[in-house]
Amino acid sequence: MHGGIYATTYSEGAIKNLDTDYVFTGPAENRLPQVLDYLMADNHDDLINKIDGIGYRDKKTGKQKITTHPSFGNIIKHQGTDPDYSKVDIKKYIFQDARIVEFQSNYIEPTMVIQTSFGCVHQCTFCAVQTITGRKMVFRSVETVLDEIGWFMKEFGVKHFGFFDQLLLGNKRRCLNLFQGIIDRKYDIKWKLANSSVWHMHEDLLELMKRSGCTFIGISTESGSQRVLKEIMKKPVDLEVIASVVKKCKELGIDISSYFIIGMPGETWDEILETVDFADRMDFDLAVFNVAQPFAGTPMSKTCMEKGYLPKDFDWTDEKQFGNSKGFITTSKFTPEDLMNLRTYAWDYINFKNHDKKIRAARVLNIPLSEINEHRRQNRMRKGVHAVKQNFTLSKSMDKSFLDRGKQTNQEQENDSKYEIDEIKQKFIDARLKCAS
Repeated sequence: MHGGIYATTYSEGAIKNLDTDYVFTGPAENRLPQVLDYLMADNHDDLINKIDGIGYRDKKTGKQKITTHPSFGNIIKHQGTDPDYSKVDIKKYIFQDARIVEFQSNYIEPTMVIQTSFGCVHQCTFCAVQTITGRKMVFRSVETVLDEIGWFMKEFGVKHFGFFDQLLLGNKRRCLNLFQGIIDRKYDIKWKLANSSVWHMHEDLLELMKRSGCTFIGISTESGSQRVLKEIMKKPVDLEVIASVVKKCKELGIDISSYFIIGMPGETWDEILETVDFADRMDFDLAVFNVAQPFAGTPMSKTCMEKGYLPKDFDWTDEKQFGNSKGFITTSKFTPEDLMNLRTYAWDYINFKNHDKKIRAARVLNIPLSEINEHRRQNRMRKGVHAVKQNFTLSKSMDKSFLDRGKQTNQEQENDSKYEIDEIKQKFIDARLKCAS
């Protein structure tokens, strides 16, 4: 049986695999026990007739069939949403070398990632979440989440956590209870919020987040063009609030990163440059640029196919889908190569154009300052395409030099090369003009 994001968004492709008997689409919390009961009883007919979101091949005709895809709306609130770690080797996930890979939710120190809610109510055209869950949300109880944090602290000595919700801040009262609960229970922890809705980031909430141990926030600004946000992305971001949020985070000592998407269908080159310039002006601790990818089932992918923006041999399983460095979309305004060049040099110039920026970016990426230039060189050489291998060696993760590695950021000093900065700036200018090599 094949389940998860791939099986949900591209079930017709997943069922083509002859080693797959069934494809399980959508949230599994309520349905999986029923499915297992039917499979154990070898009851194929009831399985496909009584359970939504099942894909299979007809035994007589070999034809692929997929039943109605359920959303989170069919899940009873809180039911089946509390994790059971009894059969999982949790240490492999807690003690890992988290440089670069998932820096948004991991620390250098042993870290546990927690999801307190599932789904999203918004309808951003590029996002696959609505395809996977529907526009619904399910929330775990605050007390259960707090108990889970306490359990990891007690059982493994973990003091660093990452929240990986799509819309954690969407319910302010719940957030206030969660963050105040961390304080009231006297949990001495640090935590990151990988992805947050900037329109929910009020000053009182940010202040409570800081008091409860928040050290990093990632926001999805996505574009520096209000027209692109409103008309193309359908994302409820007001660019006028970004500067005040960045300012408040800096006052509180919270690192803030922002993610941007360039190359949306219908976007002009000037609007793409607006995004790059906006990212530069806001002075984030790290700005991340992603080339727009047509994820299966999204409104954006439908637009790309209808307008012929994708290659004739386009395949949802193409390895270029596994990352946001390479693109597929070609319009009269840009090519994938244009986007790849701009992404490479905008990222390098904006994030590392002076020593202060370099220190902040290295800290956010969990990279020692002494290694950041090599990371940049590799990034430029590969045009942002990286295959970073995570390290799950327990002995290394508990080694003192490993845990102290982040301190090198403030211990090491290096002289910025004016020649290097000028060279990257020129390549950035060339990329803006679509003539970078």
